[in-house]
Amino acid sequence: MCPNISFADSGTITQGDGTESDPYGVSTPEQLNAVRYYPDAYFIMLDDIDMSEATSEGGVYWNDGEGWDPIDFSGTFDGNTYSITGLYIKTDISLKNNGLFGEISASAVVKNLNMLDCSISARDYAGAIAGKNKGTISNCNTTGTITARMYNVGGVTGFNMGTVSDCVNDAVIVTNSDGGGIAGQNYGTIRSCANINSIFGEVNFGGIVGGNYGGTVDMCYNTGSIIGTDTYSTRAGGIVGYLYPGIISSCFNTGEVFAVIHSGGIAGYCNRDFDDSITCTINHCYNIGEITADEHFGGIAGGVWRCTFDECYYADISSTGIGDGTAIGTMSSKTLNEMKYQSTYSGFYFEDVWEIVEGERYPVLQEVPFIYVTGISLDGTLALQVGESETLLSAITPSDASNKNVSWASSDDSIATVADGTVSGVSSGTVTITVTTGDGGFTDTCTVTVKSSQIKSLVYTIDTENSLLRDVSINTSVTELKTNLDNDAADIKVYDKDGNEYTGDTVASGMVVKLIVNDTVKDQLTLAIRGDVSGNGQIDIADYILIRSFLYGLINLNTLQFFSADVNNSGNIDIADYILVRSHMYGLIQL
Repeated sequence: MCPNISFADSGTITQGDGTESDPYGVSTPEQLNAVRYYPDAYFIMLDDIDMSEATSEGGVYWNDGEGWDPIDFSGTFDGNTYSITGLYIKTDISLKNNGLFGEISASAVVKNLNMLDCSISARDYAGAIAGKNKGTISNCNTTGTITARMYNVGGVTGFNMGTVSDCVNDAVIVTNSDGGGIAGQNYGTIRSCANINSIFGEVNFGGIVGGNYGGTVDMCYNTGSIIGTDTYSTRAGGIVGYLYPGIISSCFNTGEVFAVIHSGGIAGYCNRDFDDSITCTINHCYNIGEITADEHFGGIAGGVWRCTFDECYYADISSTGIGDGTAIGTMSSKTLNEMKYQSTYSGFYFEDVWEIVEGERYPVLQEVPFIYVTGISLDGTLALQVGESETLLSAITPSDASNKNVSWASSDDSIATVADGTVSGVSSGTVTITVTTGDGGFTDTCTVTVKSSQIKSLVYTIDTENSLLRDVSINTSVTELKTNLDNDAADIKVYDKDGNEYTGDTVASGMVVKLIVNDTVKDQLTLAIRGDVSGNGQIDIADYILIRSFLYGLINLNTLQFFSADVNNSGNIDIADYILVRSHMYGLIQL
């Protein structure tokens, strides 16, 4: 029997004696820290624990910036479905095991625990639950961001030699080598687990496991994006990045997968070498995710060397099941619609492993929770300028749906394009942006109006070199002027020569037209009215005298006066312009 534990900041634990029948109760950061002093005892959480303050700067477990000191553990820790929130670790020590627990021994059990909003940054061996697991981890959920500069990082554990089951990772994983949603490296068993967030890596990275070295991955799924972050990224898989060797059984992937070399819907690369005594097998798996690479990508595996496949299926959005090498066994390409029917999946055990909503959904695993999408919504409208971009945020219902993958489409790419929700204005006009859920095919739309960031017109001449709006007729009203511009009239304002907003009727040379959007001036041009050389809004004796004096070489005209006097738009001021102005004055013509 373990003695009661005294904590300086929390007093004595009043519940439990550390035995299996009466475990120590843990409900504060201080009590959680004290687990390290009795690593072989039994513990149970009695409440949620927020570690944010305790492991931040100035906190009791700040540790000169390294944050939480992981606990090597050989006992039993029951989270009792409670949560530990905000655990922070930052270290660059080589081969240190980083997580709530450092190393979980072969006899240890960690279960029923939620690790939320973790921030773990390490050199290697990093996971929310443990840096290294040799024991049993079950029914744990993880969120946050977990990064390893070198290798071995997972949402649950960085390195697994034991058993991990019934766990879901929703933390972002970033690694150089061997990174996965559940485990970075796996030599043991991972069963009934899921990853629903993004994995970023360079070598050996996958939705469930980065590098699988003789281990087993059974009844797991991935819906997160698996993305290579380096120009030489290689071996990315929806389930396992590198299968060398081992077994992947009854798994599925819906997430996108990309690496420069070797990316696959289930495994990035499968390798058994020349040892016939070991097993390298993928069976009863399917993929509907988009798989891309610069070289060697396939709906099931990016590359294969002496591995076997049994009754695997991939959507025909992938042109081939294997990107490099020759598959031994059976795999089939099917349309996305065909993959919603049980009859497609020969050999799948729908009695006790799989289930399907016939004709509506893709198969899911009976033992691994999968929350279906029931809807999606977008903001109804968006206004952009040409050349600007803005990201639309989609809201999936329910918010904890297992597959949050969506696709985007624009009704007219010549007006606006969309990629991963980011809409970019191309030209003036209105388009409809549609978002579609990968699960269930639910849709919503947003109407996007793209406005030019420049003053545009098919009636007048836009002289950008001289910042002039030319070929405007005398007696043109403000309303008519706005109508003849290819911009929203509400965004156009006219200012007089003193800089005041013009509220009169007809415009005059020298007035300034401004395009103003969201209180920001996007463009402005000075009006050059044909014949209104003096800028008084009329064609009269003053204009006649200015043109005649210029022709006799008595005066020079500035740029605005010059283009106002060039009535016939010949590029010169000559007798023809003089005659046109004089004829207008005498009422013989109307300019």
